[in-house]
Amino acid sequence: MDRLMAQRRESLEFHENYKDETLQFLYVKGGEPEKLAQLFLRHHYGRSSAMGLMAQNDLDQWRCAFIVAVTLYTRFAIEGGLDQEVAYSLSDAYLYVVHRMDDPEAVYNMFHQAGLDFAARVRENRLSYVPAVRECRDYISKHLHFKISVAELAAHCGLSPNYLSTLFHRQMGMTLKEYILEEKLRAARYLLLTTDITVVEAAVQFAFPSHSSFARDFQKKYGLPPAKYRCQQHSTAWDAMY
Repeated sequence: MDRLMAQRRESLEFHENYKDETLQFLYVKGGEPEKLAQLFLRHHYGRSSAMGLMAQNDLDQWRCAFIVAVTLYTRFAIEGGLDQEVAYSLSDAYLYVVHRMDDPEAVYNMFHQAGLDFAARVRENRLSYVPAVRECRDYISKHLHFKISVAELAAHCGLSPNYLSTLFHRQMGMTLKEYILEEKLRAARYLLLTTDITVVEAAVQFAFPSHSSFARDFQKKYGLPPAKYRCQQHSTAWDAMY
């Protein structure tokens, strides 16, 4: 360790300034993707002494950097108000993707994409959602494996079902039932693309009334029945996140 530090001092190679490095994470916390994008423009793909040597090859080097960055993006996004379950799930998905990538430059680009994604989600969370709508979204994200009713959500938020339904539709542009279905389908799609779960198991896991209703709703959303959709070629597991 001492020898490595001495070598860096001798060659005048130093790590990035702490304040400059922290700025990207503060932009995530503040929900400022535009400022973060401008900051990223200063950087270009390639080895940098400011990062330090973490691995012998470029792929492992950028994977290490990516893991550190996403870990911090997640924590700062939570501090910025993003629901922790959403933040941790997003972190898990990004880490799953990067471990399947074999192009170091693609990992570098994903490094930036992840930061912008976290920052945008923090801003989206802050912009217009009244507390009751935020509570609904958080509750839904944590209960996707159960049947969720409007009455249940209203009781959780302390509002009448009619008032909550109107408020949610005005804020989100869709009904509560539509939002619940969309989130269940998104989560089921991710599992179908990244695990060996069967279509029937996915229908049961996300509390659909039946396998056929799950298949029908899935095809309406994604254009193919779940089994056929799973067999299609997807460039990377990144496709499964959206």
